[in-house]
Amino acid sequence: RIVLAAVQEAGSALEFASKTWQSDPEVVLAAVRKDAEALCFASENLRKDERFLLSAIRRNSLVFKVVPPYLQQSRSFVFEAVEQNGDTLAHLSAEFQGDR
Repeated sequence: RIVLAAVQEAGSALEFASKTWQSDPEVVLAAVRKDAEALCFASENLRKDERFLLSAIRRNSLVFKVVPPYLQQSRSFVFEAVEQNGDTLAHLSAEFQGDR
């Protein structure tokens, strides 16, 4: 699969993939592993899917910075994100930085 190989090399290549590939969880996860910003080019369905987003965060904590703001402010989502990848702590808002 050429698209998978391309996003594994440069996650931002997802921008130029067809909508079908932008909706493919395997392809998008490969892209965000390389470049968290690639999430911006994923399908809307994947960008709103909390389970998928947590899988992406598990692979790259920087994904947390590009998830929808309402999830960045959701205590339960933040907790799960940190559980998935402890490096996510560095990307939390000040509100959550002091939580224990």
